[in-house]
Amino acid sequence: QRVFAADMRDRTDSPKTAPKVVLLEQPDAIWLASARLQTPGEYEVDSMRPEPTRAFLRIDDITIARVVLCGDWFALDRLWLDRSRIPAADLEALVAALVSAASAWATARGAFFAWALVAHDDAELTRAFSAIGFNEHYVRDSAATNRRDL
Repeated sequence: QRVFAADMRDRTDSPKTAPKVVLLEQPDAIWLASARLQTPGEYEVDSMRPEPTRAFLRIDDITIARVVLCGDWFALDRLWLDRSRIPAADLEALVAALVSAASAWATARGAFFAWALVAHDDAELTRAFSAIGFNEHYVRDSAATNRRDL
């Protein structure tokens, strides 16, 4: 997996025609149904804190993510996109909307830096994160993919 990072300070970009992102304190039925379609451990980062502050994001039933706080950074993880229903041209706008909502929530709680995981072979998602200002920070080896102690 590729780990992307971005400094969210001084960021004022919000998608012009952003889809509506629902921010949840706990996952709802739609979020949980979508999460069941994920591969276990896929795009997942857990904080070193025993009980990190988390929120759950979704756009209808086509995209979900979780935002996890840890000090001055937050991770956008548990990202799932129903690629069969998302045109490639709309992927960047969906990712930007998720990042914008996650960033607003996280920066209000003191987080300035964002992290996101992208599979090695997901060129479209890599381009989407790069296009909205994320830079590749490092590559996780396959042995670390399912570790819970990052």
